[in-house]
Amino acid sequence: MEKPSRFKKAILSILMVSVFVCLTLGQAIKTNATTGKINISMIGKYDSADTATVRSVDPDNKEIRFKNHTTGKTYTLKYDNTSMMYDQYGTVMSARLLEPGQIVDVKFLKSTKIITTLSVSKDAWYIDSTSCGRASFDRTREIAQRQPAL
Repeated sequence: MEKPSRFKKAILSILMVSVFVCLTLGQAIKTNATTGKINISMIGKYDSADTATVRSVDPDNKEIRFKNHTTGKTYTLKYDNTSMMYDQYGTVMSARLLEPGQIVDVKFLKSTKIITTLSVSKDAWYIDSTSCGRASFDRTREIAQRQPAL
């Protein structure tokens, strides 16, 4: 009995990998065909966009209530696992971190009233100046060239 050559081993390995891949793909297609459902991702898709103020957050029912100050309308939207939420710096955040009064840019599907993307408005975070000079109240700094009297 002769030993198999390297060429035969390579062909046999390729054949085995091909059979495995075909069986795996066939099972995935079969599973999808048997359910009869077509899965469509709605991540990033929306038909309405709004800038509104958060009125309340209900994490138990997965609902957020908004008020649009331009139109004066108050409305409630639901969120789910596909809803993406970001803080004013673009970092992913949880809906539980939203606070009443925050101004947000929200994109949602009008037909289902489900949020697709919500981000705390970058325009609402404006600080003109954070400098307060050399102010301190522990008698180690001066305010207008004199020590404060405590």
